[in-house]
Amino acid sequence: MKEIPTTGAFHKPVSAKEIPDYYKFISDPMDLQTMKNHCANNYYQSREDFLEHLYQIVKNSTIYNGKESLYTKAADTMVLLCKEIFAQNEEKLQTLEEKINPAANKSTQNQFNLILLSSVDSMLKVPHSQAFHIPVNAKYAPDYYQVISTPMDLTTLRKNIEKNKYKNRSEFLKDINLIHENSKQYNGAESSYTKKAEELITSSKEILSKNQELLYQYEMLLSCETDQPPQSLFPAQPLLPAQPLLPAQPLLPAQPLLPAPPSPKSLPRLFSPLSPDGSSISEVIKAEGYESDNFS
Repeated sequence: MKEIPTTGAFHKPVSAKEIPDYYKFISDPMDLQTMKNHCANNYYQSREDFLEHLYQIVKNSTIYNGKESLYTKAADTMVLLCKEIFAQNEEKLQTLEEKINPAANKSTQNQFNLILLSSVDSMLKVPHSQAFHIPVNAKYAPDYYQVISTPMDLTTLRKNIEKNKYKNRSEFLKDINLIHENSKQYNGAESSYTKKAEELITSSKEILSKNQELLYQYEMLLSCETDQPPQSLFPAQPLLPAQPLLPAQPLLPAQPLLPAPPSPKSLPRLFSPLSPDGSSISEVIKAEGYESDNFS
């Protein structure tokens, strides 16, 4: 951006000595040198953060120099160039932003993972639960791994989430319940450790319950991606036995067709509108001198 002509005014902070009234008009100054320093100090968490300061340069120039000023137009050109460079490096920048801020990743799996991670965070905050935060140290419990064949802890749980192991709540809760079962087997059902493991389960389920609608949506989407149906948190009900088909009903015998009605031509002629010589009745009446009213 510094290579764009007429951008020299934005390379470093405006000198109040050279432009005495500048800071009377501009309350939030910004320049490329300050932005470069911010980059060195990891100030920007996203492209939006970076562009916000670039837009501030344009805004300040518009206020002080005017919208049609050559300085303001040069500032606009800097924004366009910046966006072009961002577009050319879209994938790299997206990956970096997701590493800086996992919430920037809008994929279904990542959004599902974020809720599970919040559940793990809630368990980590359970008082006096440190025994379950990290894997058991065999140095302090030499026989632990002789008794427990499938160990589980909150650190391992978090790593599993980051590896996208869980596609539904059932899988996640299975590993949380494993922490409780292991404590029950090694320490006893009435041990204070086992009671604390029960608190972990309660804390986790509270978070899952608060987000159950979102979780269900994510599970449905993830099941489509993996071609696996979402697992229910409730036990499956046995299928009812198939009902036998009813025996086929015999067909009724075909009904004989009724004889076709006689055509009008075949009926006997009861009255002919014509006289014997072929004249119509009205013509005969007129010929004989009779009035039609006499026949009404």
